[in-house]
Amino acid sequence: STSTWTPPSPNPLPTATSILFQAASSVWPTATIRGCFFHFKQALLRKFCNEGLKEELVVEGSPVREAFQQIGALSFVHLGDVGDVWSQLKPTLPSDLDDITDYLERTWFGTPSSPPLFSPYMWNHHDSVIASL
Repeated sequence: STSTWTPPSPNPLPTATSILFQAASSVWPTATIRGCFFHFKQALLRKFCNEGLKEELVVEGSPVREAFQQIGALSFVHLGDVGDVWSQLKPTLPSDLDDITDYLERTWFGTPSSPPLFSPYMWNHHDSVIASL
């Protein structure tokens, strides 16, 4: 499928990633360009650690670790269901993750009134996993 990606309008300055995606789209206009699952999880891990939650991430069964795993798993939810699944997951997350949920909505999921910096189309891998089965 053809994909031309441009950063959402609320972000006036292009990021290195958006510039790279735009360049790739201009060279390979029919390519489907996706972000990497590793880098998606790395960004989540960095945010959790920056919020002082590194210790809780290594504890088996901790609510913070389970939230981290559930959020990462959204990359494999059907693209059309990501918003609904996020809406169901968000209220179940520990309350000390409020800064992280704000970040997730700004950067990855969006809100009804504001698109995310990176559209779920860019980081969701449901279709590519199904295609490789």
